Amino acid sequence: MRVAITGGSGFLGTNLMLYLRRTEPDTEIVIVDIATPRAPIDEKVRYVYADIRNLSSLLRAFDGSEEVYHLAGILGTSELIAVSSLACETNIVGANNVMDACRMAGVKRVYNVAKPHFDGYDENAYTLTKHAGELLGRLYQQKYGMEVATVRWLNAVGPYQHLYPVRKFLPFMILCCMTGRDLEIYGDGTQTIDPIDVDDLSRFTVHAIRHLGSKHEVVDLGSGRAINCNTGAEAILRQFRNIWATGSQIKHVPMREGEKPGVNLVADMSYWESQGMKAEVSFFESVRRTIDYMLALPQVEIDNAVRFYWG
Repeated sequence: MRVAITGGSGFLGTNLMLYLRRTEPDTEIVIVDIATPRAPIDEKVRYVYADIRNLSSLLRAFDGSEEVYHLAGILGTSELIAVSSLACETNIVGANNVMDACRMAGVKRVYNVAKPHFDGYDENAYTLTKHAGELLGRLYQQKYGMEVATVRWLNAVGPYQHLYPVRKFLPFMILCCMTGRDLEIYGDGTQTIDPIDVDDLSRFTVHAIRHLGSKHEVVDLGSGRAINCNTGAEAILRQFRNIWATGSQIKHVPMREGEKPGVNLVADMSYWESQGMKAEVSFFESVRRTIDYMLALPQVEIDNAVRFYWG
């Protein structure tokens, strides 16, 4: 079998590729991205330069694939305020192109990433555009009979997450620990995240594309175990201090634009429970794995992240 992964060189695409190589060694994988792969690849993995904003490039990339995992997109909260049109072009037009290319190339199954719902969709351009992508997936499922598995992801954590330009909770906090800076938490820190390790997320993702696409159902995907940001930061600081001395402390700062205070997120895992599945990797194990990954990065990557955030 051949599968294609849009955004296959990114955080989630890289981990899905590595998971498939471990669990399905005979599967051919096509990494579809504008960036070259970050992890080592072998003879079963092929990289194809393609931009989801360009339909013809996707048609070439998807040729012969039975499954397409659409993971490409542009992330951000306050980062997208000034470039909301780019978010629309990537997350809406790009999603439409992926659906069209899959339909035209005869792809059997498509995986479509959405975002959980809470208090409307207008908090930032990412939330709005990913909701549009969810609706597009449902449209193609209903109009063309395509098997489109749409899953609302919570907070993926683990190795290979980019340190910048989008500030993500776990790598940013570890970067602060590594450089002796205080761990900044927006607001009072009582807002929650629902972290799911990328190994668990990959396992659930493969199951979803093969079982959910024929159902007219959109489901959440997290661990089902919410933690607030204060608890998460304390766990990171505690684990980091076990292996390396740091003078970092926890500090609260005002909420950033594009994000609401007091949002409490936790995945509804009822679908997965009905399938006999649950998240197996704890947040604390994800923290340890990510610390190990970041400590092994070339110093130039850490230096570039430091310059990006602090000049």
